[in-house]
Amino acid sequence: MRSYKNSVTYWDDLSFVKNATASVKNNAIEGFTTYPNPITNNKFTVATSSNSSKSVTIFNLLGKQVFKTNFSGEKKDLDVSEINSGVYILKVTESGKTTTKKLVIR
Repeated sequence: MRSYKNSVTYWDDLSFVKNATASVKNNAIEGFTTYPNPITNNKFTVATSSNSSKSVTIFNLLGKQVFKTNFSGEKKDLDVSEINSGVYILKVTESGKTTTKKLVIR
């Protein structure tokens, strides 16, 4: 690390990040599935292996939230008729684990 005039700090060596690994497998929701994809009838199903509470959020490609709901149980049919056709990001969170997936609405 070098410090220069006016207390600006620059990092020369970022080796502390070198051994870091991101593990998606450990954060995956067990038994997660969603269907159909693409959605053609304004409804789709989110399912997992657990009855735990789930948070389902859909974002457009600009990152704006366009849909959000919560439910408990292994699966739920969701109505997305209020969302325009397009490509979205589906985010499902259950018991501290999160899964994201591309979602197409036609």
